[in-house]
Amino acid sequence: MPHLPKAADVVRNQMNSKIKIILVLSLLAYTKSIFSQTEYTTFINNRAVSLAKSDADTVITLTNYPFSSYLKKDTVKGLGNITILGFTLLLYRDKSVWKAEKYLNCFTNNSAEKIAKSKTLEIKNDSNFSRLWLLLTKIQRQSFQPYIYKNSINGMECFSLGYITHSPSYDLRVQTKNYYQAYAIEEIALHEYTNDGPTNLNYKYNTSLELYSFFTTLKQLLRILDSKFEY
Repeated sequence: MPHLPKAADVVRNQMNSKIKIILVLSLLAYTKSIFSQTEYTTFINNRAVSLAKSDADTVITLTNYPFSSYLKKDTVKGLGNITILGFTLLLYRDKSVWKAEKYLNCFTNNSAEKIAKSKTLEIKNDSNFSRLWLLLTKIQRQSFQPYIYKNSINGMECFSLGYITHSPSYDLRVQTKNYYQAYAIEEIALHEYTNDGPTNLNYKYNTSLELYSFFTTLKQLLRILDSKFEY
């Protein structure tokens, strides 16, 4: 008489198969996300380099990638309902005139992933751009120090690295005819506390830098320009 599997074994095998399928699909999605971010970053860098080699004397890019569980769904004029995988604010100075563009790495329910480019905005008489221009020469070779706090382990004083789950991170790049610098910015480094936790010992240093003023001015510009971008 042939051996008949128990019902519990059948269910268990089915569950294991489903779990394997889910893991494979998740891995494929994660791999696709990595490739898409690489392609997007290459696209943005090529655009910035192209501008820097042309008439633009200064090119600034600020890129953000949200975590997969925090992907932003939004309704954007000219694009409809989209899910944003990442975005870039691109600013450049062309013959003393500042111009702005925004790029979205996104997809809709009915389309494949794509890069959406806004129309170019020409900015005049904005003090924020004047501020950026004045800070440019002062942020060279500056960088933010990580969130560090004082801790005690087994009665011994030590220092630990602070973190916030899904803390925003940015890629900031500045290019001129003769100068290039990239900054990896973890926004947690600019917080004094984490959820009422221990004090960030590098908070005062980080917020005293011209790079901090430069970064916060960029974010303020992004908030101001966001409603003006058209696609």
